[in-house]
Amino acid sequence: MIIPWCRVANIFILTWLYAVVGLKKEQKTSRKCL
Repeated sequence: MIIPWCRVANIFILTWLYAVVGLKKEQKTSRKCL
């Protein structure tokens, strides 16, 4: 099997960025709620 490392890296980066943005949004909303 040939693993498409480029695709795996892209997915990993996208998921990481999504998680970071999600955390930032959650922090902003939590601050607004407080």
